[in-house]
Amino acid sequence: TTDNRDSKVKRKISIDLGGGKCKWTDAVPAGKEHDIYGTLFASYPAAGMRVTWQHTEAISGIQVGDDFHLGGDGAKDKVGLLKTQYPHLEGIWSWGSNMDQVILVIRNPRWAIPSYHSLLYEIHYAHDWETAYEYIDNTFQYRAPFDNWIKWRDYRFDEEIDLWMWHIDFYMEGGTQYWMDLDFERNGQWPFHFLTDTERIGRKDPHCIYDLDCFPKAIVTYEKMINANTGPTELSKI
Repeated sequence: TTDNRDSKVKRKISIDLGGGKCKWTDAVPAGKEHDIYGTLFASYPAAGMRVTWQHTEAISGIQVGDDFHLGGDGAKDKVGLLKTQYPHLEGIWSWGSNMDQVILVIRNPRWAIPSYHSLLYEIHYAHDWETAYEYIDNTFQYRAPFDNWIKWRDYRFDEEIDLWMWHIDFYMEGGTQYWMDLDFERNGQWPFHFLTDTERIGRKDPHCIYDLDCFPKAIVTYEKMINANTGPTELSKI
């Protein structure tokens, strides 16, 4: 759950006391005493990351931070848990070299892309951090009107399905770069363009050369995590 009394991003987990009883406690950032790798959870927007971090915090008691530092400071000393949408334009590489491994989270684009649009609608289609943060409390509260979805879908679908695909390629190929070097926002807008298949040959994001092995150590899918039969096995990968 989210506790809005103290902070917009304060998260809580529970301790099982047995007999159907539990005690609610705060998830805490991983400190140096935790003998774990700094783990990055990467996904296309709205691809099930919320379920992933909730499950991860619940089973570990360790806070999952994010690339915009809205969910705690979990990236310190290479012992944290961090979520990102990088290299999608909604994500940023903010952790330097403080992560050790990647878990890739995937969701069927049939549902991920419409859910991404709903998130954009909730934050008023923000193009800047300040506006997005202003409306952060709206997230996961509303479904976008049908007319809004149709207009956005017709305008954005071809590019978003490419970005969904390239996001998977990026990690599965160890950091294949699909944007031009000076396109720091990675949005392919003029005067830049997304690289063609030929132009991407041999191109690798420097972050995946110098900062992190971007090839995922595990791949989890949203559909399997929320399924009562496959959920426990899928979660065990994490």
